[in-house]
Amino acid sequence: MKRAFSFPHSIGTKLFLLLAFLLLLVLVITFVNTNLFTRQIENNVRNHAIQVSGLIKSSTRYSMLKNHREDLANIIANIGKEPGIDGIWIYDKYGEVHFASDSTELNKTVEKDAEQCSFCHTAQQAKGTIPKENRIRHLRSESGDRILGLTNPIENSTSCSQADCHAHNPDERLLGLIDIKMSLRDMDATVRSTRATVLFISAALILMTALLFRGSIRRIIQRPISELIQGTQEVAGMNLVYEIPVSSRDELGYLSQSFNKMTQELKRSNESMERTQAHLILVEKMASLGKLAGIVAHEINNPMAGILTYAKLLIKNLSNSPAEKEIEDSVENLKIIRDEAKRCGDIVKNLLVFSRKSYGEMSTQDIRPIVQRSIEMAKHSVKTKEIRLKQEILAENTLLHCDAAAIQQMLLVILMNAIEAVSEDEGEVTVRLRDGDRKGILFLEISDNGIGIAAEDIPHIFEPYYTTKDTAENTGLGLAVAYRIVVDQHHGQISVESKPNEGATFTIELPVEESSHTG
Repeated sequence: MKRAFSFPHSIGTKLFLLLAFLLLLVLVITFVNTNLFTRQIENNVRNHAIQVSGLIKSSTRYSMLKNHREDLANIIANIGKEPGIDGIWIYDKYGEVHFASDSTELNKTVEKDAEQCSFCHTAQQAKGTIPKENRIRHLRSESGDRILGLTNPIENSTSCSQADCHAHNPDERLLGLIDIKMSLRDMDATVRSTRATVLFISAALILMTALLFRGSIRRIIQRPISELIQGTQEVAGMNLVYEIPVSSRDELGYLSQSFNKMTQELKRSNESMERTQAHLILVEKMASLGKLAGIVAHEINNPMAGILTYAKLLIKNLSNSPAEKEIEDSVENLKIIRDEAKRCGDIVKNLLVFSRKSYGEMSTQDIRPIVQRSIEMAKHSVKTKEIRLKQEILAENTLLHCDAAAIQQMLLVILMNAIEAVSEDEGEVTVRLRDGDRKGILFLEISDNGIGIAAEDIPHIFEPYYTTKDTAENTGLGLAVAYRIVVDQHHGQISVESKPNEGATFTIELPVEESSHTG
């Protein structure tokens, strides 16, 4: 089955793109969540570092008050051996290292612009305390690993200033600080591994969801819609026996069932319309036959009167031993009788062709003799009104696949209307066959210089029972039948151009047979 729409315009593609956007949004949210998770871990590490710093501070307080330096050194050394701790230092207010997890750094003095001191000192003046927002810092080791530094101030208190062993000045606020550095290498490795795992699993789930969703869209939505579109195309091509397969019980399945019911109703309606159309054609044909009966009576009456007159002359001339001159006259009279009899036969023949029920009998026909027969049948009206009837054959290809009798009926309806519309003596009707600007189309024009058609009547002239003539003598079906013959039966077009008192031109467009051309 031909695809109804190309890739960027199908509903399935739009739904898939919407899903892709939503899944991408999920991926972004997952990425944001992993970042939040990372920040939460870092906060936990900071809190852990603060707890370790507080633990060191509280566990060493007694030893500091009693100045048990050996106990302090052991506590710092033991804690410094814990996993994740890169080092512990205790500085005095002058920056000298008194205790360290690495004994090689004892008694060293750091400058005021060192990273653990710079936040407290502005030029040469110390702040006297360490703000909480400045106690945590992030560093990089020589190998590139991240390090979390935490500085915890050792502040003066009454117990410190009144201690017997090493009393401090009560006016001093900061006695020293504890500096801890904790490696974030393991945490960062865990975070990277967790992030990669989460993103991989999310991407895999998103891909699987997209593939399943795409397949579901094709099966549940795209395929039924394509079948519906195919059905509409078939019905548009008048294939009224086509049925859409119903493969689901959802809304699309219900729509397919409704479409099939609609097609069945349309088929019945179309069959009824065809019967109605055939009946309309028959009604109009009978009305036309009524008009033609009078024409035929006049047409046959003249040659029959001539036949009767010349027959009497023949009887008279041949009754008494005719002379040679009388025999010659009789032969001429017989020729006249023959011609007049042939004329009667042609009139009756054209009438029989017109009256024959041949609706729907399509065959390849040359439209020129059909036009000629229509003109012959209208000649009596032309002679009666003493008007001019011209015929112009300008088309190269005049072969049609048509119903000859229906085309003749359509021509005669429009031709008789044109004859009735023109005035006596000055009237002129032209029947023209020509090629148009569209390949494969034959244009048949019937023009007159009669009274024309009012603008308000033009939109309605092809409606059944609409007429501007005396309704007692006209059915109002002539042009409606002509329209159906051209448009419905022969898939052509019919239009009219007219202005009051400037005549009218009916243009009939009919498809020609492309395979053959007239010579």
